[in-house]
Order: sequence, then structure tokens, then C-alpha cells
Amino acid sequence: MIKIKTDLHTHTNYSWDARDTPQAMCRRAAEMGLSGIAFTEHAEWFPQQKGFEEPHAYFEDIAHCRANFGLQVFSGVELGNPHRFESEARALVETYPFDIRIGSVHWLYDENIHNKRVFNRRDPDEVLRDYFAELEEMVNNFPLDMVAHFDRIFMRAHYSRFSYDLLAAEEAIRSAFQAIVAQGIVLEFNSKHIGDKTNWNEDLLTMLEWYRDEGGERIMVNSDSHGTGQIGRNFPIAAQMLAQAGFSHVTPLEPAWLM
Repeated sequence: MIKIKTDLHTHTNYSWDARDTPQAMCRRAAEMGLSGIAFTEHAEWFPQQKGFEEPHAYFEDIAHCRANFGLQVFSGVELGNPHRFESEARALVETYPFDIRIGSVHWLYDENIHNKRVFNRRDPDEVLRDYFAELEEMVNNFPLDMVAHFDRIFMRAHYSRFSYDLLAAEEAIRSAFQAIVAQGIVLEFNSKHIGDKTNWNEDLLTMLEWYRDEGGERIMVNSDSHGTGQIGRNFPIAAQMLAQAGFSHVTPLEPAWLM
């Protein structure tokens, strides 16, 4: 059985869409028996987004958590489309000592991908291809440690009941995976939604197999938690799915891996 002992993509009250403090998150992670947690707060520069707010207070809380909870506590940042805001994103990661830099494609066609308008008046297969092309461009043009929720566009398609043909996007998906492998970046298997009644687990399994076909070995499971109740969410399901896709372990947490 694959063991998942860390959760390296979580959000606290330093992200605009989360409320729990780093201390509360650490307390819960320790109760669950995790060995490590990272607080990867949002940094976005699209309209009405302000980058990474309150970095000094954030790092003070990181230091407090490291001293008081008996966990490996890592600092981190989730960069939204950093290749589109290279000067802002580089200034942030070069100014502050983040342990983990996560890259996410949150916007496409100047729309947030969580909004169904992304699919309006477009062929869903085209949207999928364009999403993975954007992901590949991000991977090739900004230094990252991990790519988050590579499947997030499927969540919007499923929840909005847009029909698509996964095989029509296979070439674009494999090309993005090839770039991730070539850059030595860890692929995140995001567990947040895989237990939902409406989900895309079969498509996820297929894509995980494609990732392995392209030489992909570096993979981690993270919850993308936005509160204490979501830490480690669906980890048992994720472990089972990884095994089904042919993985025997997740990427070990080693100091050399952290930039």
C-alpha cells in the first residue's frame, strides 16, 4: 500500500479563500499522524488579485509552527499562471525563501477556469487542448518544483456537464507531461475532488498511465486543503488509484528536492 505522510499543498488564512490559521492546520496534521505539511498560499496577478499578501507575518507563523508542533513545516507559494506575470512572480520567489514553488493554470482565455464561461461558445475538446498547451508553456517558462491539479479543467467540464473526448486531447496532454518530465518537476495528484459523486476518476487513471508512459516517476498526493477538515482528504482513494496506474510510491520528501 502506498503511504502518504505529507500534505504539501494547503492554504491558510494567508490565502483569500481560506480561513484557518497555520497553527490550527498544524495541530490537525499532527493529530492525523502526518509527518509534514506545507502552506502554499495563493499568489495571483490577474484582475483584482494582489499577489502574495502579508509575507512577513506569514513567515513569522511558519517559524512559530516549526518550533511548536513536531512537524516538518514548509513554506510555499502557489503561483497562478506565473509565466504570464514573470516579473512579478520572479520578484516574489527571489525575495522570499519559499521551500516549495507550485505552478497552477488558473486562467484560460482571460477567464478563471473555475467559471463555466471558459467553455462557452467553444468546443470542449479545444478547451482541453488549450489548457494543457498553457500548462506546458508554464512548465517550460518558469522555474517550478511542482505542477498542481493538472486535471482541474475536467472538474469544470464535469460539474457543468460539458461532454468531451479525452482521446482528442491526448497529444496535448502527453506533450505537457513530457515537458514536466524534462524539467524534473513533480506532478501533483490532487486528491481534493476524487471522492465526489460527480468525478473524472477513470480519466485521471488514464492520464496517470500516460504520465508513466512518458517517463513520469515524480508524483505527490496533496489535498489542496483550504481548511483543517480537508487535510489529507481522500488520501486512501488516491493511494489506491496510484497503485492502479502502476505507481509503487510517491516522491520521497528529501532536502535535495526542496529548492
